[in-house]
Amino acid sequence: MNLKKFKVPIKELLKLKAMVGETLGTCNNEEANELLALYLEDARAFILAYTGRDSSKWLPVFDQVARELAVIAYNKRGDEGMSSKKEGALSWSYLSNGDLPKRLLRGLNRYRVIR
Repeated sequence: MNLKKFKVPIKELLKLKAMVGETLGTCNNEEANELLALYLEDARAFILAYTGRDSSKWLPVFDQVARELAVIAYNKRGDEGMSSKKEGALSWSYLSNGDLPKRLLRGLNRYRVIR
């Protein structure tokens, strides 16, 4: 496995793996690492774009938000484009496409760079 191709700190990947650990049984370890690294890299790219910063201006406070965004993406995989799902007595509701939890965006707003 070559995680060096991803631009994510290994310690953050390990934290993310711990957050979703129970559901990793469907992937082998290498596939899971690469999938989670990809979601984490995408989350980090989103945070940088949203805040108007470049990677040299990454703040430690962004790590938790990146992990939470990666968990959202991981949990939604395979259900892209769905707004809700029902199986027997169980039902799920998803955020609309492109919508993110407001608490995450509010947390990032204070770090946005005005250009």
